[in-house]
Amino acid sequence: MLKVKISLLFTLFLLMSIFLTFPLVVGEHAFVNVSTLGDGQVIAQSINDGLSGCKSSTPLSIFVAGNKSFLHLGYGLQVELDARYGRRVANGTVYLDQELRALPIPLIIHFEDPSHKREILNRATEYGGIINMTYTKLPFASVTLPAENVSAFIANCESEGVSLTPFLNVKVRAFLNESVPLIKPPAKWIQLEQAIGRKVNGTGIRIAILDTGINSSHPDFYFPNGTSKITFSISVVPEEDEQDYFGHGTHVAGIAAGTGKASNYKFVGVAPGAELYNIKVLDENGWGYESWIIAGIEYAVNHSAHIINLSLGSSENTDGKDPLSLAVDWAVDQGVTVVVAAGNDGPGLFTVGTPACSR
Repeated sequence: MLKVKISLLFTLFLLMSIFLTFPLVVGEHAFVNVSTLGDGQVIAQSINDGLSGCKSSTPLSIFVAGNKSFLHLGYGLQVELDARYGRRVANGTVYLDQELRALPIPLIIHFEDPSHKREILNRATEYGGIINMTYTKLPFASVTLPAENVSAFIANCESEGVSLTPFLNVKVRAFLNESVPLIKPPAKWIQLEQAIGRKVNGTGIRIAILDTGINSSHPDFYFPNGTSKITFSISVVPEEDEQDYFGHGTHVAGIAAGTGKASNYKFVGVAPGAELYNIKVLDENGWGYESWIIAGIEYAVNHSAHIINLSLGSSENTDGKDPLSLAVDWAVDQGVTVVVAAGNDGPGLFTVGTPACSR
């Protein structure tokens, strides 16, 4: 991560030397250098801390490309600014005011040495951070820090020999599955059952659906004896219960293990005899943070799920070393089968997003 930071600063310095650079001051806002590139792009870098109480030893910087603007935080971290903040970057004028400096940045911290966990969390709090979520077995924590303090927090940890790797806590979204015949080709399934001499319907198997929740009152989620197929249910989405207010999780659960009762058994799931774990990790709009998914994976493994279904993902193509991909790898190492959507961004190269990038 340090190499990325050094490279970024060196590039900015080089560009400042080559292209037209001029300082600006806007009212009570911070001073910045704005460099106009040949292709119309702009680099703007703060040249002073500008505000009292700012702990950041590395100034924030803004990069503008076309109609998008990005806030660079150091250590290879950058966030795209939404329209509300992006309007502050226009006509060569950059506003690095208190609101932008205090912009909450959701991070996932990977503890390279788990024994440093408590110390890192204490330091994050000292730098104005909020601890959102920690995990019992995985070496991660979800924290939110003010933008102006992200780089200083990381630098402080490193200077004291406390090793960590920071990642943005990226949002993921639901991906719709295809129909059951694509997953369970009827002719092939008959051949399989004939070969092993018995029906294969998922009896005794626990499938964890990590999604938008499951409609627990749906007729397809009850065994013939009237007991619920949903034997474990929890929501890790703040201020939302386990019910499905989006529909995606119920759809996925039906494909995985629906009995077909609601359709008079016309639409039966792949494993109608299986139990279901309803682990809600996406909100009522079908979105969720990676930290929520990681928590759901840990819940599934801790409660002895045989299969984890993740019909979700982000568009970020990674090297498989991001926290969400590592959490999937950990679950597999515990003996759990994890089924992950490849994404909806194909068919080009580098269009498989996390957590499908996992090992």
